Amino acid sequence: KQHPTIYAAKRVVKKLAESREITLLLDLHGHYNSNLGHFMYGYTNENNVGDTSLPIYQFPRYVESECQKAANGQNVFVHKEEFVRSNSNRKAGVGPVFFSAEQGIENAFTVESCMHNCDNHQFTPLDYYNFGRAICNAMFKTFESTFEIG
Repeated sequence: KQHPTIYAAKRVVKKLAESREITLLLDLHGHYNSNLGHFMYGYTNENNVGDTSLPIYQFPRYVESECQKAANGQNVFVHKEEFVRSNSNRKAGVGPVFFSAEQGIENAFTVESCMHNCDNHQFTPLDYYNFGRAICNAMFKTFESTFEIG
């Protein structure tokens, strides 16, 4: 038995995948009781773990770089290489694991956003706006060669 929103999200992605390729999936979460700032982790198959040339490694690096630009070097995003995990080590019911393993989406991430960063800076609406903008800029940098306009 699944939560209705998880069930619905899986159905939407399955239906969308029938008519087009899904290049990136972001599973967004918010936390109020953590001091990690914004962070993400991704899931891939075992053969891809450690191949840092793949977008699943590049995308978080671009997000980190864009966050540093937006926050004038302030530590608002945590990214570590070990945040890319093998599907075989995770539960199949976890959103990005399901989408990566069952739908073949190679770039599936969980994105966590907290109320403050590891320096105990309380985030403002502008900080969240900048984080969203950093994600959008990182998407463009990671996948610009595959974008179709028109």
